[in-house]
Amino acid sequence: MELSSSKKEAKTAIWFLWITVALFPFIIIEGYYLNSDEVSVKMLITAFVSLAIVCVFIISIIMFLVWFYKAYSNIYALTPDPKYKKWWVVASWLVPVVNFFVPYFILRYMYTKAADLADNPEAYKNMQKWTTLNACWALYILMWIGDIVYYALIFPDTSTLFNIITYILFIPCAWLTAKIINNYCKLEEEFLHGR
Repeated sequence: MELSSSKKEAKTAIWFLWITVALFPFIIIEGYYLNSDEVSVKMLITAFVSLAIVCVFIISIIMFLVWFYKAYSNIYALTPDPKYKKWWVVASWLVPVVNFFVPYFILRYMYTKAADLADNPEAYKNMQKWTTLNACWALYILMWIGDIVYYALIFPDTSTLFNIITYILFIPCAWLTAKIINNYCKLEEEFLHGR
């Protein structure tokens, strides 16, 4: 198998992540207008824009998964006995309850193996105490729990307030995710150039 950098996919994933961050306030504003009982052209336009933003968000998730799969494929190819199958890298995000913890373990595994393959003991040491991944994962779990509580108990009351709180949590989560992707790509470049 020919190894190739996941840098291109990483850049695309990060761009779509930041586009999602920039468009999220429009969902908050449009959610306010969609709550009205009046049916009008303005409401139809608002619904169309909301749908477009949701599509960008879905593309952002897909691009992240493409990067994640490609990055893990390099680790998978270079590791004699990989801990996770390649298909599990994507499936772990899609299976309920499993998506709370397995992607975290896969990402930690990827970083640890990348540091080993790059023969970079400093990166390996930093990974063992790395708070970026832990903080990002805590925000991710907090947003998931918030979604579950909101949709199970509160929906549709106070949707604007809930969206604002989600956005406040989403901004640092997006920043940390971009940082994680960039840091991994640096390690990946090290071990790919050593081949």
